[in-house]
Formats: sequence, structure tokens, C-alpha cells
Amino acid sequence: GQALWKSGWAVLTGTELTWRGDLAPGALLHVPLAEIWGLAIERRELGILGVRDALAVTYRAHGSRAEALFAGEGIGAWSAAIRQAALSPGEDDDARS
Repeated sequence: GQALWKSGWAVLTGTELTWRGDLAPGALLHVPLAEIWGLAIERRELGILGVRDALAVTYRAHGSRAEALFAGEGIGAWSAAIRQAALSPGEDDDARS
């Protein structure tokens, strides 16, 4: 599917990763940490943002594989924080099925 771009900010808690939009009330995306099974920083085409580095978060949603992309400054630090919170020590990305 085609990527949908929304400006906003991510919030990481002890139980979930959420995305809150600048113009919409409430969270636009809720991802329980237990459902995250892959993280990668990749060059991606991001529509109006062009080609740039993005943090790809792969997770399980409604029994299927889903992906959320996050772009902006600090994606390396976000990747490390999500990895620490969501993946078991020594667990490789995409190890969960």
C-alpha cells in the first residue's frame, strides 16, 4: 500500500508505542510493545518528504503483518529505545512470528 504521511510525534511508554498527530485529537496509531517484532532504519520513498532515512517498525495487527514508518531527527535513538523496550535481550529483529 501507499504510505500516508502525518505530522506529529511518537510517544513510547512501558506498554506501547503511539503516534499523535499535530492536527488530530488523540492517538492515530497504537502499537503494543509485545506486538513489535522488527526494527530497521532504511532509505525509503516517503511521498512529499522524498527519499530519506526512516525507522521501519514491523508489528502484528489483527493477525497480519503491519509496518509503520517514522522519519525525522533522532530515529537512531528511537530505534534503540524501542528495541530495548520491546525486544528481549539477544532477540534479533524479525525473530517473532
